[in-house]
Amino acid sequence: KHGFFPGVYRTVLSVMFSPASFFRNTTLLAPAKRPKAFYLLFYICRAMIAFVWASFLSALEFEAMGLEDYTFPLPDPMALGYGLILLMLLLPVIAWLQLHITTGILHLFLRVFQAAPRGFNATLRVTSYAIAPSVVFVFPVFGPYIAFFWSLPVIVMGCRNVHRVSYARTLCALAGFLVFILAFVIGLAYFLT
Repeated sequence: KHGFFPGVYRTVLSVMFSPASFFRNTTLLAPAKRPKAFYLLFYICRAMIAFVWASFLSALEFEAMGLEDYTFPLPDPMALGYGLILLMLLLPVIAWLQLHITTGILHLFLRVFQAAPRGFNATLRVTSYAIAPSVVFVFPVFGPYIAFFWSLPVIVMGCRNVHRVSYARTLCALAGFLVFILAFVIGLAYFLT
């Protein structure tokens, strides 16, 4: 309707700055191909930006520490290229798995708090579009944190408006989801050390 880039731009603006309106008007009858494609596109772009920033920032850290004999003051272009190729091959699979696992866990908590009357497909649309704040990943260091904290109200407003439930139930479900993820990460870190 709007073209690819203008459509993506309008979607990002709508999700980030008026999520309640965006999700209230989201259709649930159509297949979730567009939300999944949106998620995949942003997941890959976000990962590539993070990879490039991490490569350059680690090289700058070595220079700042005064290690002049550091072999590669900037990332090796060949290694950077091979790393990006590997990322491009693996990321679609990782993104698909992460989207469905994350949505499944969030949907489980929504069901526990009786906040998911419109089904898994509705929750999948919310989690797919909630990646839109990842555009701030272009800012090094603080971008990922800003994106994470910006996506939380997007998820709350999205679930509330897509499922047509109260904010209280949605917030309880999201809090349970975040506690579960935090416990999982801490447990995994403890297990790996």
